[in-house]
Amino acid sequence: MGSGIKEKDIDKSKIFLFVLGRNHGHYSGTQLKGEKVVWVQWFQLLQYFLMMKMMQEKFTIKDLYDVLPKNAPANENVKREPQEYSIGPYTIVVEGNDNEE
Repeated sequence: MGSGIKEKDIDKSKIFLFVLGRNHGHYSGTQLKGEKVVWVQWFQLLQYFLMMKMMQEKFTIKDLYDVLPKNAPANENVKREPQEYSIGPYTIVVEGNDNEE
């Protein structure tokens, strides 16, 4: 039993795979090369929908597929300053990072 659709009638260039997370993400490590999946968080998807609605623009699934990875939280450049914590006679220093734009 099948769907009745012949494989030759399927345009695979128009199939886009999204993995939607609500509480966890795929943001550790580096992006896998050649991966044809867009990993997106629920808040990120809602943010994009609201932005497009405010701009009163129409967008396609292909637009989502192209823009969401570029705006992923993992791509954010976060600068952290060094922090010091004192516990009794001891001081713990947590180093910052040098992410400069």
